[in-house]
Amino acid sequence: MPIDPYETGPSSAFEMFSGEGVFYADTTTGVKVEYILRCHFRKVSHKEFKSARMLENGAEQRFVNALNDEFVVPALAAKGRFLRIMKEWPFFPALCQVITDADGKSFVFHDVACVDLNQELNAALFEKFGCSKTWSEVRMSKLPQSDELVEENYQRLRKLYDVNAVESTKEFAALEEANMVAFAQKDLELRRLFLRRKSEQSLSTDFFAVETGLVGRTVEVRWKVSEKFGKKTHDIRGYRKENGFENGWMPPERNGVCIVDADQSGTVTLDLAAGSTTFFTFLVLRHSEGTPILEDKLRFSVTVPSIAEAFKLDEEFSKLTKKQESAIDEKTAHAVKELLSFVEFDENVSAMEEMLSKRISQKGYPEHEKQEKLERLKALAESLRIDT
Repeated sequence: MPIDPYETGPSSAFEMFSGEGVFYADTTTGVKVEYILRCHFRKVSHKEFKSARMLENGAEQRFVNALNDEFVVPALAAKGRFLRIMKEWPFFPALCQVITDADGKSFVFHDVACVDLNQELNAALFEKFGCSKTWSEVRMSKLPQSDELVEENYQRLRKLYDVNAVESTKEFAALEEANMVAFAQKDLELRRLFLRRKSEQSLSTDFFAVETGLVGRTVEVRWKVSEKFGKKTHDIRGYRKENGFENGWMPPERNGVCIVDADQSGTVTLDLAAGSTTFFTFLVLRHSEGTPILEDKLRFSVTVPSIAEAFKLDEEFSKLTKKQESAIDEKTAHAVKELLSFVEFDENVSAMEEMLSKRISQKGYPEHEKQEKLERLKALAESLRIDT
């Protein structure tokens, strides 16, 4: 007769188990979101363990389901907790809770990682089917979630507004304008951030370090040699070009106009054209008979923002904002505020991204600059898809 694995004794080899499950909950606006529950558990009662047949397929899932139903679901609603999708936390649904501080002021606490819930979950004793939980974790799934969930939430939205297509509602039209405003504002913010990072840099190698700073159209490049650099044995040279980097490093002259030729730390200040990108190459050369020997190298670029371009974008953003404010009444504005938390406009953003990509490709930018602009546009479009 086959041996019953449950009859190998209370201290059998099957002592520790783990499982996980995918579950769903609703936000305050009725949007369905996904979360994952993981746990470890161990056998504590041989009799109950055998009675529940916990060595059979699917037993771990039964324990996870029971933990979710009996603890996690009630805990999600306890202490006034509620779920929201927020543009401030665009990658995951936030488990929110209204907190009152010592001064009596109330604020909304956004627990995106479910830290408070998981602390409660791990501190609580949970026994089921002859097993006891030893560790557990609730983790919200990253947005956007599955295609099926997106479609289900869209159908929920249709029922909410009692329409065949959400796009036909005035709320959608208002939100579409708001989306355009958000796109313009995000583009402005990302460009300014990108330009600032491209203009203010701190880079280093074994032989030297370089820092750049930008004020208006004037860039200051500072270099500092390290202990490896020998004043009597090495030179540091810097070159600038306006049309991209060369494929190779040597001879040095191929890297453009020489702006630095020194044997110690120093600074150089340059006036660059507005709206331009300048490419810098720094080389450490060791003295030798004949051609110097390349010991170290570093390349970076500095972009000077176009004041006129930034001003134009600010002006367009202001016009869009005024148009939005005049077109959206109080009721619609409230609907827009609620819709912004969960409605995705992937097709609209994709069309916008395609249009701007074609415009960038047709402008005749140098290849490196075109790729940078396309990468920024791609990041912007992805950010908008997540935010909405």
